[in-house]
Amino acid sequence: MSCDLIWNEYQLLFGAYADFDGHALTLKGWSVTVGLAAMLSAYSQPILKNGRIALLLAAFSTVPFYIVDGLWKTYQRAYLPRLRELERLSAECGEGFAIIGDWAGTIGEKILPVFLFPNVLLPHVFILAAGCLLAWKFPPGPGKLEVRG
Repeated sequence: MSCDLIWNEYQLLFGAYADFDGHALTLKGWSVTVGLAAMLSAYSQPILKNGRIALLLAAFSTVPFYIVDGLWKTYQRAYLPRLRELERLSAECGEGFAIIGDWAGTIGEKILPVFLFPNVLLPHVFILAAGCLLAWKFPPGPGKLEVRG
């Protein structure tokens, strides 16, 4: 295999691999936006009954974003074996590029399943925890958390 072809394929695959991080940031942004907006709306409208349920539903709105975020990270990791192989082949060409190889020693890659990676869990788990805590300690309802103007 030609060294130029190895480099071209590596650039193409690494670009796709890196693009997944941009998608993950978008998912995290939407998760925070939707979760917090839903929680705030639970307090902004006069809820006479089931305020806790409304708040828990708002908090759990982050779960689909978390699942998609984990799936995206799984798809991203599917690129790793080929990128590592291309890095191995590049060493035979005398090039020796090893971006993925240098990251291979990270603790999360060897121990944790992808859905438990901190970069997948965050910020979804904080929004979920905040919503559950608010529903438990400060549920919306009549006379609760009134804002005076």
